[in-house]
Amino acid sequence: VNGREVKSFLLEIRKLLPYRTCAKLPKKHCLYADLGLCPGLCVWPRSKKRYLNILQTLRSLLELYQGKNLRIECYDISNLSGTLSVGSMVVSVGGKADKSQYRKFKIKTVDGQNDVASLAEILQRRLRHQEWPKPDLIVLDGGKGQLKAARRIDIPVVALAKTGGGRLYSPFSGNYVSIAKLPQNVANHLLRVRDEAHRFAITYNRQKRLNIIKETTKK
Repeated sequence: VNGREVKSFLLEIRKLLPYRTCAKLPKKHCLYADLGLCPGLCVWPRSKKRYLNILQTLRSLLELYQGKNLRIECYDISNLSGTLSVGSMVVSVGGKADKSQYRKFKIKTVDGQNDVASLAEILQRRLRHQEWPKPDLIVLDGGKGQLKAARRIDIPVVALAKTGGGRLYSPFSGNYVSIAKLPQNVANHLLRVRDEAHRFAITYNRQKRLNIIKETTKK
């Protein structure tokens, strides 16, 4: 692993996943805490659980960088002007798509165009399937708003928006990281699963529309 690239990666990803670098907790919070680059455990000890979640997410991204055998699940929503809403789940294991584990979801509890609520529904339904392997990382197609769908999920999660060529968000910071500033293998992998989830959701939505047209034609 390229040491310089790792250092650059950690500096960049710190904008999304604030972590401490001090050997001992100081009595006063430092400049990094003021800048949102440290969770400030020295003065905000109640954030310990949140910090453990940050470290878990950071570990998953580092393992992705190192090419380890991660299971990544990516989700997207597709609808037609708020109708025929569907969701997709695509799976990547060890850097390769596993289409046998892809899943389609028909949105059941959300009326109209509400991607956040729709994502929350399919994530809840997916996590009821304890017989399915647990993901190491969840990627949502969208921005900061889409992360609200995963508020109650104790699994590392990030959101990847198409804005600006690709912006990565986390639940732990208001900042974002441009996907172009991440190591190429990490950026390519995240973009690939995001685009695949988008393609799979649109394909399912089109299929539903075609089925309706066929049924209407028969009548």
